[in-house]
Amino acid sequence: MSLEIDIVVAASEWDRIDDLEGLTNRCVTVSLENCLLALAPECEISVTYCDDDAITQLNAQWRGKNAPTNVLSFPTPGLLEDKRLLGDIIIAYQTVTREAKEFGRPLPCYIGHMLIHGVLHLVGYDHETEAEAEIMENLERLIALKMGLGDFTTHDVSMLEDRELDAVSIATPNFWHAPATILACAAGKHVYVEKPGSHNAQEAAWMVEAARTHRRRVVVLATFIIKVRQRRVGRLIAPRVRPPVVALARPQPLRLGRQRAARPRRIR
Repeated sequence: MSLEIDIVVAASEWDRIDDLEGLTNRCVTVSLENCLLALAPECEISVTYCDDDAITQLNAQWRGKNAPTNVLSFPTPGLLEDKRLLGDIIIAYQTVTREAKEFGRPLPCYIGHMLIHGVLHLVGYDHETEAEAEIMENLERLIALKMGLGDFTTHDVSMLEDRELDAVSIATPNFWHAPATILACAAGKHVYVEKPGSHNAQEAAWMVEAARTHRRRVVVLATFIIKVRQRRVGRLIAPRVRPPVVALARPQPLRLGRQRAARPRRIR
């Protein structure tokens, strides 16, 4: 994918941020590479860095809210896979600076999170419903972790700093399984994580990458139907399907990092 990023600095306060152009290019590029969606071969995004006054006017005009906000996204219409111009991202200096202090986040990292959030809006992600918000927040978190920006949520991961702790067992809500696994590996901990290990193949690939990079063992709980029930189901449906039904030769946990495919056998 060829990507063109148009950066506009419309407020002098942004000159205080070191390498703002580099941060913008990295965040936009990595976000698009990991958005899990099909994009046009050539894409263009505009990023404008403004102040609270400017974003307040835009917020009032387009959202009916006469107040500043941290980031606004304006996607262009059309099918995503056919769009060369994805849209515009607007980020306000005063609001972002204030929120970074309130959340205890380094300002460059928080700006990076705003960029990730804005890019995901441009490609169609949203948080109007609880389900949409969970998907979008989980993907934002994983992209931020992949970039080394840290986790922007309020989850307590202080236990990972304990040097006497060798391994952790993760039994959190499902959306936190993959991010917690990646953080634990980076902290030098072996991981046992409840199913599902991830929401999609991309999250699973990042878990494998973290396990291999930090040389940690990650085990994901997997539940299998007992053999007797497998055979019973196989006898019922095997004559009706092509190709023949296959099942795992023996139940075993999935070990990420050193995964070996189980040899399938036919059910008769």
